Amino acid sequence: HCMRVVRKWHEARSDLEEKIMNVTGGDEKVLEGRSGGYNKDVFMGHCTEDGQDGYLPIVASKEVMAKVAREIWDAWGNK
Repeated sequence: HCMRVVRKWHEARSDLEEKIMNVTGGDEKVLEGRSGGYNKDVFMGHCTEDGQDGYLPIVASKEVMAKVAREIWDAWGNK
């Protein structure tokens, strides 16, 4: 059960990374955050090893993250 919940987070993060790529016109730099090989079936490339030190951060500037957040917010009907 716990691993399914963890995988849900990584699925949501992957969706966010796709949105980041769309906002940046396909900049694949965001894919650096998916380059980990640890337990890929659960962590989807976001980890290189067990524990906090193995977690790869999302690769995007604050400006891009803010734009993505606005687009998500607007899509929820909060214009």
